[in-house]
Amino acid sequence: KKEVINLTTSGRECLRPRKISVSEHSCQALPTPIINLGFPKMGSSSAHAFFGCGGLTSMHYRCNYAKACAECIRESIEAGEPPFSRCDKADAYTQIDANTKPDYSFPQIEYLEDIVLGV
Repeated sequence: KKEVINLTTSGRECLRPRKISVSEHSCQALPTPIINLGFPKMGSSSAHAFFGCGGLTSMHYRCNYAKACAECIRESIEAGEPPFSRCDKADAYTQIDANTKPDYSFPQIEYLEDIVLGV
């Protein structure tokens, strides 16, 4: 069973909508982990700051002290485990690619099906 986080209970400014445009019911809870499948320079740092402001644990690029998220995702899948099993646990993963030369890696493309089915 996925953990559910209620973002409306934190009372922090970063999580208060300016105008509610969807039903109150649909704003109550989000299943975790939340995974940003975007690419570099697409707001991942802002998403990381947003989730942190709300008191959630968020990983941005590095999913543990020594490894990029892309690396621990690849290792997990190659070992036949769920994609984030070898990454530190987080409520949100806001940048999961490795965009440094020479090892560009985009798990959100390469392992999309594994990520969607195996979280």
